Amino acid sequence: MRTKIGLAKASVASICLATLSLGAVAQSSGSCPASVSTSPRDGVPGNLTVQDLHVGMTLTEARNTLGCKFPSHEVSFPDGGFKIDTYQTPTTFQQLMTSSSFPPHYRLSQPGHERIDLQMIGMPGKEVVHGIAHRKMYDTASRPPKDALDAALLKKYGAPSNTSDLYAFGKRHTWFFDVSGNLISNSQYQRMGCMSPIPAKSGVTSGFAKEGCGVVLDAFFRPARDNPQLVEELNVIVVDPHGLASGITAVQQHFDSIENARRNAETNQASSDIDL
Repeated sequence: MRTKIGLAKASVASICLATLSLGAVAQSSGSCPASVSTSPRDGVPGNLTVQDLHVGMTLTEARNTLGCKFPSHEVSFPDGGFKIDTYQTPTTFQQLMTSSSFPPHYRLSQPGHERIDLQMIGMPGKEVVHGIAHRKMYDTASRPPKDALDAALLKKYGAPSNTSDLYAFGKRHTWFFDVSGNLISNSQYQRMGCMSPIPAKSGVTSGFAKEGCGVVLDAFFRPARDNPQLVEELNVIVVDPHGLASGITAVQQHFDSIENARRNAETNQASSDIDL
């Protein structure tokens, strides 16, 4: 069985929804279990992990974690993501994150396939994960009971803010938190000027970024057509709009400081000997 997982790699500032592909050879730059020194920011509950990944960890930590979790596969980073051209608009990271520059995504349909997408921001070597999307298509032999999977989600993440039971079409749980980590309702979240994430069944993380908007976790599972008591597809997404917005601001300030230093250097070197 060949497992596929997704990540991406962005040019210049590593802004991306990348695609991490698990190939045939184990790949981890460190020993296992992977060493993770970063913690989620204050206001992100510690149980909001997806495949041992959490928002706030570095890209290196995420890569090593996946490499250890999937020892028989290779974690690779195909090219993709944003390209920044200062001679064209949009030129700011805030605009870039809301533009249509994300690489295309595809819907997995073959049993046994798996995909993970990470949303990151940061300078090369300092990328931080602010969104995680996991999609798993179970093969026939490993499809879990629907009730057992539902109970496992609630045991791990607690009582959700909202549940939508679509019966034969699937079931969706969503957990909304304020920036301090308190569980709130969807309406409370939206009254704060925050947007709900892209549904987990889309398999991609939301590009929404806004300071003051807390983390959101969305889980969706779909029963098998030939046996509705078993699950054939599971999707879990966690996004941190506040952390992403803070990261965007930090990267923007970094480039602003470089630009200001360039302008100051040019000004200082300019001749003040003016002949009128």
